Formats: sequence, C-alpha cells, structure tokens
Amino acid sequence: MNDNLSHAETGDKRFGQRLGFIVLLFFAFLVAIILMLLNIQVVNVRKYQEKALRQYVRIVTEKAQRGVIIDRQGRMLAESVETISFYADPKKVRNTPVVDKEGKAVIGRNKREQKTHDNTAEIARIFSGVTGQPQRFYSKELRKRKGVAVLARKLPVARALPLMRQKMHGVWYDKEQQRYYLNVAAQVIGVTDSKNKGISGLELQLDKSLRGQDGSRIYQRSANGSRYPAPDVLQQDPENGNSVQLTIDADIQSIVEDELARAVIDYQAGAASGIVMDVRTGEILAMASNPTYDLNHRATWTPEKSRNRAVTDSYEPGSTFKIVMASAGTEVLHRKAEDRVFAHNGVLPFGRLRIRDHEAYGTITFQEAIMYSSNVIAAKTAMAVGPDKFYAYTKNFGFGSKSGVGLIGESPGFVRSLKKWDKTTLPWMGYGYQVMVTPLQMVQAYAALANDGE
Repeated sequence: MNDNLSHAETGDKRFGQRLGFIVLLFFAFLVAIILMLLNIQVVNVRKYQEKALRQYVRIVTEKAQRGVIIDRQGRMLAESVETISFYADPKKVRNTPVVDKEGKAVIGRNKREQKTHDNTAEIARIFSGVTGQPQRFYSKELRKRKGVAVLARKLPVARALPLMRQKMHGVWYDKEQQRYYLNVAAQVIGVTDSKNKGISGLELQLDKSLRGQDGSRIYQRSANGSRYPAPDVLQQDPENGNSVQLTIDADIQSIVEDELARAVIDYQAGAASGIVMDVRTGEILAMASNPTYDLNHRATWTPEKSRNRAVTDSYEPGSTFKIVMASAGTEVLHRKAEDRVFAHNGVLPFGRLRIRDHEAYGTITFQEAIMYSSNVIAAKTAMAVGPDKFYAYTKNFGFGSKSGVGLIGESPGFVRSLKKWDKTTLPWMGYGYQVMVTPLQMVQAYAALANDGE
C-alpha cells in the first residue's frame, strides 16, 4: 500500500511539473506576443504604418507649373505645356486579372486564386492605335523581365485622353511638362533638361524661381490596379513657378540674329555677337550670339553654342577703345575738336618700337584724329593724360568690372592694375591694346556717350 501511495505521489509530482512547464511556456508565449505587439504598435509604429500605407495607396508628385519667360511686350519666349507619359509594370501586364462582364473576378481551378491572362498584345494594340508606333515596339517593351516599361513620353493631353480613359492593369500615367520656346535669344534664355530643370542661360540662373514647389496627391489602389483619389487625406497643392519678363524685344532680337548669321557668312567669321541697347535707360533690347542652336531641339545644343559671347568673351578692342582716350583728352587736357595736333607723318618712335598709322598724317585737328582713327594721336593723348587719370577713366567707363546685367558666366574683362604697368601700357591702351573687354562693356561705354555721359 505504501508503494502505491509512493507511486501516486510521484505521478502527481510529475503532473504538477508538466503543468507548471506548460503554464510557464504559455506565459512566455504570451509575453512574446505582447512584445511583438509593442514593437509593431509602439516602437516601430511609423515604419509599419508606412509599409501598410504603401500596400493600399500611391503617392504621386504633382509637378509645379514652370514659370513663363516673356519679352518686354509680353510675348511668350518660353512656356511649359502639360503632357502625359505612360508606364507599365510588365509582370502585372502579363498577369492581368480576368473579370466577367460585370467586372467581377473570375476564380481559377484551385478555387483560391484569381484567374489571370497575358494582356501584352491588347495593350500593344491600344497604344499603337493612338501613337502610330508598331505593335511590336510595345510588345518588346512589355516583355522586359525587370524594371518599368516606358510606353509613351510627353504626349499632348488631347492625344493622350483615349489612353487615359482605358482601364489597363499594370499601366499608369504621370503628368509631365514640355518646354516650348519662341526660338530667339537662345544663349540668353537657355534650355531645360528632360526633367524640366534649367541647364543653361536664364533657365539655369533663375531655375529655383521658375521651377516653383512640387505638390503631392495620394491615390488608393483597387484590386485590379486602378487608382482613385484617397478620401480624407491631406493633399499638398503645387506652388507654380514665377514668371520672368525681359527687356528684350523679340522682333528686334530676331532681326539682330538674322544680320549676325549673314555677317558670319559674308566675312567667314568663326563667331559673332550683337547687342541693341536703349541708351536712355540702359535696357538691352537684343543680345545675340552666333553660332547658335534651336531651343526646341536639344540635340542641337552644345556648350560651345550655348555661350553668351556678348558677356562671356573678352578681346582686345583696338580702335573702338579710343573713346576713353577721346573723353580723357577732352576733359583732362581740355582738347577741342578744332585743336591741331601733329601725327608724326604716321610713325611715332617709341624706344625700339614704332607706333604706326595706316596713313602718313601730318598736322590734323583733334576731331580728324578721331575720325581717321590715328593710333599716333591716341598714344600721344593717353601719355599726356597720364597713367593715374587714364586708368581712372578706363575704370569709370566700366572696363575691368562686371556690367551689373547679372547674366551667368559674365566676364569682367581685364585691366592691368597700375602697379603692373610698364612703359608700353599707357600708349598701347590709348588705341585699345593691353586691355580686354566684353562686347557688352563696349556697348555700355558708347551708350554713356550717346546719353550725354550718363
């Protein structure tokens, strides 16, 4: 009997141990579940919310409308037009759900999965009918094993509407912008890239202002892949870019560009630039460079053709720089037009060097010296003015400094500092050498004279 009691006690003890182990295991399992819930709902709640959200919604960037660029008369020089681009997920297209006439899903043989079919041929037919591209082009694009298939880029909205109305599983569209130009002032205006970002000219320089701020739209996805705006979700509207008005007149600009192109051919020049300025206000009415490119065909764009030579290129101006000498001679030396000056019969010895005129002028008036563009008189006048005052006049005309027009890539030209002048600098500068200027600087200097020095 004692043996029976001993066996019973032993059995109860083992049962109690097993029960305790089961209870402990249960509580451990319960604690693990609680910790997992805490991890999901508290610690990493944002991560899992975003993951769940991505399964049901699609966040689409709403592009801001890029600002327009207009001329002084308000005529459009650059504007962005809304276009539609279509993309597809080839895998989804090849596994398009089959639906009945009522739009309900057709279940496959195993009663669990929805029946699917390859819709590649149908989508190729639909797109080919609208765009004119061969069906084989779309079939090849949709048979990609990886990545996104690009079906159509930047179609006009009117042309894209038939495709937008179609319900095609795995196919979606995005709104994009296409930039169009009047095709004048190419180097001034510049162009944008395929993402509508400025890459040259004012399009680059004012990109942030023109681009604006993109917004976003949140869409829900249905079981068949179509999307519709999500309700009760805060949407962010885009802020369109600012418009820019130039002082350029499109008609005058076009005339200058035609004349430049003709001059390059007539004189077999490698390049040319032209500027028209209102001398009363300093406003630039035209600024052109040649060679140029077609703003509406990016394939014609090159860094060389995009150079705005009117502000980027520096050169020795030669005789056109004699306005500095003439102005300094008039004001500092009190030279009058009728004052007579000796031109040394066209040759002025200067150490081992010679300053020459193209004609052997003797004694002529100061006005005639300017009319005949005498290098000898220009050099003598500059030396009579003296280095300090001649340097001051050069700087006061704006040479050696940027013009203030604010265009990207502008060169200040080059005027050597006084302490670096040698014996030849002053006389040579008198007739436009040992100094570098830009076309715009020369135009501004002459405009100041035409506007009574203002």
